[in-house]
Amino acid sequence: MHARLAAKPRCVGAARRLTHTTLQSWGLATLGDVAVLLVSELTTNAILHAHSTVGIQLQTNPTGVRVDICDDSPVPPQLRRYTPEAATGRGVRLLQSLADTWGVQQSPVGGKCVWFTLVRGGQPEIVEWEFDVSTFEAL
Repeated sequence: MHARLAAKPRCVGAARRLTHTTLQSWGLATLGDVAVLLVSELTTNAILHAHSTVGIQLQTNPTGVRVDICDDSPVPPQLRRYTPEAATGRGVRLLQSLADTWGVQQSPVGGKCVWFTLVRGGQPEIVEWEFDVSTFEAL
């Protein structure tokens, strides 16, 4: 499955729906939550940082799925450290923590594809988040 999306924030929702629907149709619904989260993060990054259309490709394989999110920027994603209050900066950490494998492929005509794989029945590592409980308001 391959699609091209406009560089508009509303297209992130379209990428999530497309991922969810495709995985369900392939019988890979158990990979859906993680795949949708990572697609959402990578699509958002492409729109915010590359300011270009976003290509999304999902491929099934014997062990699970590979997802590619492509944009027109050659700049690879970088691991960043932000304060717990920051609204951005966690995409690469999520990718490292939840994907079974991931990487970046440069395009010969410019741009890049950030890809990840999810294995059916795979268990993601436990993610350690740094945050200060005192910054949360009581309910």
